[in-house]
Amino acid sequence: MPKIDENFEVGEPQTLYWVKYKRAGGLLIYSNGDKMKKTAKAEPTDMGLKEYQALALKTKNKDLDIKDQLLMGAMGLGEIGELQNLIKKAVFHGHTLDLADVMDELGDVLWYVADICSTLGIHLEGVAQMNILKLKSRYPEGFSEEASKNRKE
Repeated sequence: MPKIDENFEVGEPQTLYWVKYKRAGGLLIYSNGDKMKKTAKAEPTDMGLKEYQALALKTKNKDLDIKDQLLMGAMGLGEIGELQNLIKKAVFHGHTLDLADVMDELGDVLWYVADICSTLGIHLEGVAQMNILKLKSRYPEGFSEEASKNRKE
């Protein structure tokens, strides 16, 4: 296993599956050989951000006015705290970092990002493209501490 440092190991890359699951119509998880969380039935998939945003939009509460939709999306980003807690426990408390749990929390955060984008009429793909352009301008040769210290906003 690759090591981040002497106290923290990262497991081997896993296989990504689309899993049919009643709670939200579908859930992305990692399969770890015989350890398949939340379901036993899965089939591989490639899903882009455009398709994800369209599918996420189907589960959005459209009865809320735009102000409340934005507030719900912003408050929902608090889900990142659950991901932070999983990582904190793995790094500082010796817990196993379960990739299925990590993906579940990342999925929650991604849903709220997609929700905010949909509320404002922004394409999630456009957000991703804009972010890459920003990163390329900050780090044209790739990340380095020196480039980070001397970057132009």
